[in-house]
Amino acid sequence: MAIYRKKSIFHAFQWFRCSITEGVCIPTWFDRLVDSVVINQDCSATIVTTAGKKMTVCDGDYIIMSGHMEIRTCKPGIFELHYEKLED
Repeated sequence: MAIYRKKSIFHAFQWFRCSITEGVCIPTWFDRLVDSVVINQDCSATIVTTAGKKMTVCDGDYIIMSGHMEIRTCKPGIFELHYEKLED
């Protein structure tokens, strides 16, 4: 049986609510692709809207931009299991 590696290259960053409130650098691709970012009043999660699709993002989750310019989220444990960092 053969072994395969996924070929996709993508951009990702780890989300924290303070990224917005403390002026931490957010990737320009995120700003271009996202319609709105709303932090829940109890600060339990953040709602990110892009192209009519709403995603819930919690602190520490990764936000990924695929090669097709689509955004999705990924929990840290799954991200670290499946992906490795190539460069900053």
